Amino acid sequence: MAHSRRYRRYAFWLAGAAALTLAVAALLLRSQPDAPSTHTEPDPRPLGFDWSVGASQSYQLLVTTRIRMQLPKTAGPEAFEQRISGELHMKVFEADEERVRLGFQLSPVSYTLADAPAPEIEAGLSAPFLAVFERGGRPLDFSFPDDLDRQQRIILEEIVRTFQLVFADGSQEPSRTWTHSEEHATGRYLAYYRAGQDGNLRKRKTLYTRVDVPVRSPDPAERPKIHLKKSSAALSLAPGVAWLSEASVEEDLVITAGSERVTEALMKAELLLVSTAPDAPVSLFSDASPEAILAEFSAKATAPGQAPAAEEESEQASSAARKRFGDLVSRIGGEPSLERRIKDRVRLEDLLREHPELAYELIDSIEAPGVSKDADATLLHALERAGTIEAQEVLVMVMDDPELTQLNRSRAIVGLGGVEGASDEAIDALFHTYSNNDNSLLANTSLLAVGAIGRGLRETEPQRAGGVRGDLGQSLAAAGSAEEVGIALKAIGNMGDPALTGAIVPHIDDPSPFVRASAAWALASVRAEGVVGRLTEQLVVEPEGRVRSEIVAAMDGLGDERLDALSAVHEMILDEPDPSARYRMARYLGNNLDAYPDGLEPLIELAVSDSSSRVRKYAVSVATGGRDG
Repeated sequence: MAHSRRYRRYAFWLAGAAALTLAVAALLLRSQPDAPSTHTEPDPRPLGFDWSVGASQSYQLLVTTRIRMQLPKTAGPEAFEQRISGELHMKVFEADEERVRLGFQLSPVSYTLADAPAPEIEAGLSAPFLAVFERGGRPLDFSFPDDLDRQQRIILEEIVRTFQLVFADGSQEPSRTWTHSEEHATGRYLAYYRAGQDGNLRKRKTLYTRVDVPVRSPDPAERPKIHLKKSSAALSLAPGVAWLSEASVEEDLVITAGSERVTEALMKAELLLVSTAPDAPVSLFSDASPEAILAEFSAKATAPGQAPAAEEESEQASSAARKRFGDLVSRIGGEPSLERRIKDRVRLEDLLREHPELAYELIDSIEAPGVSKDADATLLHALERAGTIEAQEVLVMVMDDPELTQLNRSRAIVGLGGVEGASDEAIDALFHTYSNNDNSLLANTSLLAVGAIGRGLRETEPQRAGGVRGDLGQSLAAAGSAEEVGIALKAIGNMGDPALTGAIVPHIDDPSPFVRASAAWALASVRAEGVVGRLTEQLVVEPEGRVRSEIVAAMDGLGDERLDALSAVHEMILDEPDPSARYRMARYLGNNLDAYPDGLEPLIELAVSDSSSRVRKYAVSVATGGRDG
């Protein structure tokens, strides 16, 4: 009995964090394309829900979660199973152009935990409850009888979210794909959908953008992460059926915190429509109002239809904000003047900060037909400047959507790099794109963006900056090709952390010119001390002009007035064949004439006869008394 109580306590936590744990169907592995047809396909079936008021349906339900977890004060991992089965009934109570109000009731229901029945849990799980959905299927709110405890509420809500299907705008043309941000008790994630011709859909989860699993340690390095080993779902619609007609979900995941593996969970769930005219004797199908149905199960139910004044005021404010939002997005999508576009973008930023949830509505505006060529850049810039968690999630969604252009996906990545104090989830998403994207431009830009985020964190959150520093160092150590090494060095340069100097220096004489140039640039960017001598050694043997240019620029940027370095440049400058390298050498000498007056002599000669107008112009400005030409 002691084991049963202990399992039950942690299973309730798992219901929100691992057990029903991926409350929404997803495909981690990319769905395979349908086999080519050998006959003419019928017209594709329109997709969407049929929210007819009064529609009622009954389903057979089975959810099984096998859990392996490390419980506190136990010698090793323990395994157990949670199983929920029964009949899930659904009824449409209200529907308008934006939202629908549904009722659900699981009756009869069977609940077991670690092979032990739990009749007191079953009694609560059989209570009716209400859900408000957007017309496109996204659950917005749940209402339960007042005396239903928190654990039972979580389990019931997660049962519905397990089979969540969300259309991006309420209905979709068939054979389309779309990405949507969704959430459940474990956190928030991005879901990628693909619709078939016959009303069947596939869905995969691409990334968790927020994880809500509780951990005891305050150390950011111990923050929880979710690793999807396998995840798959098939969802079906049918004519005349309000919600789903059939669904099957399978998911295998691991939740970790730091180096510790906290939980492994394998979840399988099935939902099968058995009737659209149920005659089950459950309270959900009575003629009572939804509030009266909840009141039947609760001695503390509040009077129906009396929303607190604060909620009414909040709803009115939200409605006004939504209208302003729509007006701004519409104007930006036209062809406003530059001044008008900037003003509207600033207003949009303010609105996104005040009402962060509006960020998700910008997804449909990216690459919308008929908008100006500057609209996408403006909207993505507004998300960057707003910087909210929701805005960052939308930028991640754009970055992760293969249906969008490379240009806008790159803009989203750059936007994430410009967010002040970007979230851990955004940083993880960028690393995920760097590690898993076959598009080298997107992958490389992602790592560079991480470096830019790290630079900001160094000033504001040094502990989190330490995590980014370690990840960038590991990325450099794991880099294989010359391109990967060079990009990792540039990302380190973007962060500008002197603590990474030791990781950069060994690459100053790499066989690849790109790597050598990147290393020189990174050394200047991190303001590395004591490396001008090493740069000078490489300069005198460097065969590539563009690399010599970067090395001298690094020496100049570091501001170390070493006479041996200045003397080496003095000896080389007149024979330097590369105009860019000559210009950098000229500036290095010109900026250090107080420490090395002999540097003026070659500058006078360059001012008279150099073939590069850029070099001549600078040399003339120095020779005639200016140092900043």
